[in-house]
Amino acid sequence: MRCVSITPLLFLATVLLAQVTLQQSGRSTCPCLKTSKTVLRRENIRSYMIQKAGVCHIDAIVFKTVKGSCCLSYTKRPRPCAVLKGYDIQAITGGCDLAAIIFHTGKGKSICADPAQSWTQSRVACLKMKAARVKDTGIRYPY
Repeated sequence: MRCVSITPLLFLATVLLAQVTLQQSGRSTCPCLKTSKTVLRRENIRSYMIQKAGVCHIDAIVFKTVKGSCCLSYTKRPRPCAVLKGYDIQAITGGCDLAAIIFHTGKGKSICADPAQSWTQSRVACLKMKAARVKDTGIRYPY
């Protein structure tokens, strides 16, 4: 009969349990749990870190990008004008290779929309009307 030390098994179980606990609490040491095929522009990369397999289960390079720097795709779901508070225009320049309208919601989210879509043009017109009402009357409407 052989005696096998259970210390390495207990250590491995502890490490895996700690990792699962951190992931559930949002403080994971493994920020990358799956890979992406998104191609990033060099000027949008702020920093990076290398994630090794083991506890994290996959090798990966995790990039931190300039927040909100560019829309990479358009939303497929039109939003009602009532939730929109403003917009910016993203032109095809420098680091951004997709023309877009970036709508801002009251909850602080940014939504990238195709400027050629009729719903996008309609929401821009709606926001311009909201701005004109505020300018003319000084009264903010709830929508």
